[in-house]
Amino acid sequence: MAGGQLQCAKIRMNCTNPEKYLCANCDIPSILSMDILGRVAQVGDRKIILSLCCASLIYYKGTGHELNVTCGPQCARENQFAKGRSVVNQEPSSSKKANACFVCQQRNVVHSFELLHVPSRTMRYYFLCSKHNLSTAIIASIGDEYDLLKALKLNKKL
Repeated sequence: MAGGQLQCAKIRMNCTNPEKYLCANCDIPSILSMDILGRVAQVGDRKIILSLCCASLIYYKGTGHELNVTCGPQCARENQFAKGRSVVNQEPSSSKKANACFVCQQRNVVHSFELLHVPSRTMRYYFLCSKHNLSTAIIASIGDEYDLLKALKLNKKL
């Protein structure tokens, strides 16, 4: 939630305790309230941001349209979090799997994953060979290329 506005029509304020919210469908009071204005939030393997035009939660694809102040294709139903199916994080195609390791350029890669490339503000695939591979727990906590380099150095893979 941002700015005190409810993003889901099924969330209701608890009358006995106005500080708490609860789900109208299942009466579960475990609803998180967080401010993601100007931040990228990660939910599972999806990256979401708050749209600047209509304050809806949208998938961050790194196209640059997500930061527009007027509604456009970024606000379409299929790009909104929890409203449609998004193709943001599909498995890499077979041509992308043939790319080289990020560290040593070896063609025999064992792990591929998507990260934010900050200079171009786009999501890009990164590949690691068996020698430079990191655990899935570490990769899940990496947000961009800078974090990847830092993790590789800390784990003595670089």
